Amino acid sequence: MDMRLVIVDSNAELRERLRNLLSLQRCFRLEAELNTTEEAVAYMELHEADVIFINAQPADASFTSEGNYLSYVLSTTRPDTQVVVYGAAKEDAYHAVRGLSAGFLLLPFDPLDLQQTVNRLRYVFELQTAKKETANSSLMIKTKQGYQLVRLDTVLFLERAARICKIVTEDGTVTDLQGYSMADLERMLEPRGFYRCHQSFLVNLAKVNTIQADNEIKHYSICFKGFAGEIMVSREKYTDMVTRLRDKYARIGQ
Repeated sequence: MDMRLVIVDSNAELRERLRNLLSLQRCFRLEAELNTTEEAVAYMELHEADVIFINAQPADASFTSEGNYLSYVLSTTRPDTQVVVYGAAKEDAYHAVRGLSAGFLLLPFDPLDLQQTVNRLRYVFELQTAKKETANSSLMIKTKQGYQLVRLDTVLFLERAARICKIVTEDGTVTDLQGYSMADLERMLEPRGFYRCHQSFLVNLAKVNTIQADNEIKHYSICFKGFAGEIMVSREKYTDMVTRLRDKYARIGQ
């Protein structure tokens, strides 16, 4: 799973240099490029990111705070987000550490230092992901009969049909949900290993057995072991879904 990345720097050349270096690591998904610390704080109030790289002084000091202020703020509001500060002065490293950042890089970027930093970021991210998967193995969800505890490792997929969202489990049980949109369910379950492969379907990636493609008629679908039938995959989501499945579940058939 790629780490969601945000870069904060008003210097377009530095942003491009860092973006290109990080793209070589093949473990990031760029979500946003911002200019100031304040923009980053506002962005994180509405969005999520796993890693943020920020210049120690991202823009003119007369209208933006120093970069280490972001790591200090997020240490309380978004403690799982790792903030890496970079700058041209060695003194910036001290302030970055005091600001509770996950690391500091000295400009110009040294590829070896960057690689070591990325390795550490990835290690922490994988630990966080494993912890979340363990903690989120069940979900309390509202059904027409009341609230029900559902074990996520038994869920094959969720479907929206006739304006009703349903959960389908591996034993064939279908449960109607109450008061959720697919967007609501996607926000709840995407961090827990589910993927919105189609407007009407949200699937448990760990349960996918095969993914099929007929490029001539543009038909894409997935199958689950022991489940009769197939789930549609939109043409726009097919390539991304194959990549995710291969990265995490090398056994997947195609």
